[in-house]
Amino acid sequence: MRHAKTVFRRIASNEVITPENQCLFQQVIELTDGVVTNLYPLVMEIPNTEWVQGRLILRKCADGLVRAYYKG
Repeated sequence: MRHAKTVFRRIASNEVITPENQCLFQQVIELTDGVVTNLYPLVMEIPNTEWVQGRLILRKCADGLVRAYYKG
């Protein structure tokens, strides 16, 4: 039996808009299988972190999970 591979990503951005509509600057989000699992300030360079210019918008979906959107 095969288990699905877990996909982990760490993304830093200039701005992050939270589901509560709060604007945070210089933030890092961590995603596991496309779902936001962590959010924290970018205080130092972290290995294996992608950088995106602009704004990430976090939205809580109908299933209760938080997902990140970039440029639409």
